[in-house]
Amino acid sequence: MSKGTPRRRRYVLWSVLGAMTVTGGVVGYALATREEPPKCDRLMANDQVRKLLGNRYESGMGCAEFGTELRAALTGKEPGRHTAEQARTMRAVVTEISQDVYERGEARIHKELRQPVAGALADYAEDVYDVMNQHTLGDRGATDEVEDGRVRAALPRMAVGRTLLAVSEDPAAHGLLFAAMAQRCAQQLATVDRKKAEAVEADGQLAARAVVGFCGWAMGWILRSADEQEARLDSDSSKLEAWNQVVVDTMTKPDRAVPPFNRSAAAHVFGTWKQDLAERPRDQDHDGHAKDLVTIWVSALGFEEGHEVANGLRREAMQSTRGGSDHLSYMAADCLNGKRTC
Repeated sequence: MSKGTPRRRRYVLWSVLGAMTVTGGVVGYALATREEPPKCDRLMANDQVRKLLGNRYESGMGCAEFGTELRAALTGKEPGRHTAEQARTMRAVVTEISQDVYERGEARIHKELRQPVAGALADYAEDVYDVMNQHTLGDRGATDEVEDGRVRAALPRMAVGRTLLAVSEDPAAHGLLFAAMAQRCAQQLATVDRKKAEAVEADGQLAARAVVGFCGWAMGWILRSADEQEARLDSDSSKLEAWNQVVVDTMTKPDRAVPPFNRSAAAHVFGTWKQDLAERPRDQDHDGHAKDLVTIWVSALGFEEGHEVANGLRREAMQSTRGGSDHLSYMAADCLNGKRTC
């Protein structure tokens, strides 16, 4: 996520020009400014949110306290496991934020809500990951489902996209979501063994390519959020550098020792990725996160450097990352300017 790399800056420009084209010359949403800062009153007044909070909600509570209580109520006791009411409220939260962003024409929310909302979304990483890939998986609709004993939250895709853009103004919030998506990618990669990955013309390879493609697509959405933040801070290199530093520090917080691949494939891929990222020079471009995860994975599967299958999967990761980034950019521009129903 370094400032000034040619491809990244081209993507930012593409996003802004795309929004200007859609609006007939109006500056894109990421660069819009308003005299009135975003508030948290609207989210606090949401009936579904108030119902879930119950006696956690107090009249006159500030945004910081509200954000803390909201995250606690949405996430529950066991990470990644939610009740039907929590899932419905998570959907209400992103929908409310999305509508506010649409009406304001500005992808921002109150600063005290960015980290709590990002933390809640990170706890719904499986659902967010699926939402990002609905162009392939299909929309489950507005009904939450129970699958393998777990409630799956049917989150609106564009609402999630807008919320990602809004919370990512906070670097810790952005880093938290980025790490959550990287961990989910690692979990998905771990479901494909070498035999399936080697079956180039068989169904196994299709499965491998699909997993890698979904991983790249999801990471591309997150990277678009970083692109928009770079556009906001483009005139202040010191602030952008500080923002990037916090993002990386958040993603690479110390964890337990990385286990061997044969003991826990997902934890090995994710842990190795975090270690590599922590050791990488801060001025190095970070657009290749999905490719990095795939590189670690194929190496652990025993593919040698330059192997045709490994190279193909790495290319798939890069291409799908670019596709996800561009897709969120165009959807967000259309949606914010009334050309798409969201």
